[in-house]
Amino acid sequence: MKKKSPQERFRAKEEWERSLDIIRNRSREGLNIKTPTEMVEKDEWYQVYKISGHDDGARFGLFIHSLLEKIDWENPQMLEKIAFAEGREKGMDEAKIREGIELVRNTLKSSLIKRVIDSKNYQKEVPFSFEKNGVIYEGVMDLVFKEGDGLFVVDFKTDSVNKNNLQEKIEHYRPQLNIYSDAIETIFNKKAGGVYLFFVRAVKVASLD
Repeated sequence: MKKKSPQERFRAKEEWERSLDIIRNRSREGLNIKTPTEMVEKDEWYQVYKISGHDDGARFGLFIHSLLEKIDWENPQMLEKIAFAEGREKGMDEAKIREGIELVRNTLKSSLIKRVIDSKNYQKEVPFSFEKNGVIYEGVMDLVFKEGDGLFVVDFKTDSVNKNNLQEKIEHYRPQLNIYSDAIETIFNKKAGGVYLFFVRAVKVASLD
């Protein structure tokens, strides 16, 4: 899985969107379409958090994901410039933008991301669509990297975690991670080498067992 140029990513996105159109047409014949996020949103805790969060948490999460997608991890000199452009566009104040910059910098210094970069074989924002038991699952994985013969998935989260709530968070996101694992197995015909939750605030990585 080599890193793709912007043109190749654009063409791949177009092909993916065309395939989704075909899938959606098939869904009208009786198949259900599910996304990983929908599986998480069924959780009562998520609904309470979403209602009480006033969208600030979601907006900050999108901001972090956007930075991780757009910057060059191996040469992140443009991080601050991109962060301020993205943050202003999202209506964020300077303090929040700088918080995001610091979180991303710490993320890039982590052992897992160093491992990803050393693999020289990774792709951000990987779209997927597959059918299982009459249900279509579609979405985008934050990061997939190849190490040896294994394919690994990383999902970034901006939740606040500590030793008291870490396991609860893992269980909360387990349905989403299971879908990512199934996506790797279905699309590449091999089991995922690992699926990781990366909590960027704590620079804490949890593996789906």
